[in-house]
Amino acid sequence: IGNGNIYRGNMHFSSLSLERGLLEEENYYNTSGVIIKTIKYTYNISPTKFDDHVRMVGCTVVDINTGFADLINNPPPNNLAFTIPIRNAYSYKKYMYPNLPTKIEETIKSVDGLQSLTTITNVTYDNQRNVKEKSILGSDNKLIRTFFKYANDYPSTGTDNTSLSITNLKNKNYRNAVIEKIIVKSDANGANAFVEDAELNFYETTEPVFKKQIKLSKNLSIAYSPSFESYIGTDNLFHYNSNYDISPLYEVNLYNNDGRPLQDKDQQGMVNSYIWDNENQMLATCKAAAFNDMACTSFETGEKGNWSY
Repeated sequence: IGNGNIYRGNMHFSSLSLERGLLEEENYYNTSGVIIKTIKYTYNISPTKFDDHVRMVGCTVVDINTGFADLINNPPPNNLAFTIPIRNAYSYKKYMYPNLPTKIEETIKSVDGLQSLTTITNVTYDNQRNVKEKSILGSDNKLIRTFFKYANDYPSTGTDNTSLSITNLKNKNYRNAVIEKIIVKSDANGANAFVEDAELNFYETTEPVFKKQIKLSKNLSIAYSPSFESYIGTDNLFHYNSNYDISPLYEVNLYNNDGRPLQDKDQQGMVNSYIWDNENQMLATCKAAAFNDMACTSFETGEKGNWSY
């Protein structure tokens, strides 16, 4: 930009210092000013500097005084581009930086700061920016890995209700709804891997809302392999490991029009109910009571809160 002109061609604006404000390190101190905990973050792209090139807007600029008169006296034909007189102009390009933490190193020190324990967490993501695997290596040299499966990890070929609910999540772009989470403990090199815990989430077939969750039966020692994970088979049915306790940890059986849970039931059979306002902010919860047996309102909303008046 210069003297009222915007130049054509390959002219660029370059910046080598676009600060992103991502945290790289944080330290915690005791009352004596000694560091007792340090957390360091590593990202998939450097968080502080970025080589950026933004192509400038290009057009022919006419004199600002005569230009408007020309446009008024000689308007361009319909649907044709025309020239706008400009005295000053700026070009911007908006970026969404795909910075995701891939490594978190946490060191906890003794009160005198001389001894320390370090835990390293590594994270990988899918192309939807969902966490696919989180691994934690502790000072005991044991590796804890958590695996996540989402709707996009399953084909759309299934015909049973669970498969249809997964397809429904995909069709309505609910890509971050977790279907299965598996926690595995092993040696640092991945050997001697056993499933520590697992949970499987089910959703409604027609609406993208949570229905129920089941968990792995307790006190089991199950060697881990990828075959433990749920899948949709060649028979077009959804399959999951037989060691899951099919009694739901909790199950939602009543929703409002926006898909918010109004009533659920836990594994012991206790019914819990919820009241929401018209902006889907929770007003009240009630344990051991059905939704139709409770009511609550607030001076902050006009919602009746299940009262009849």
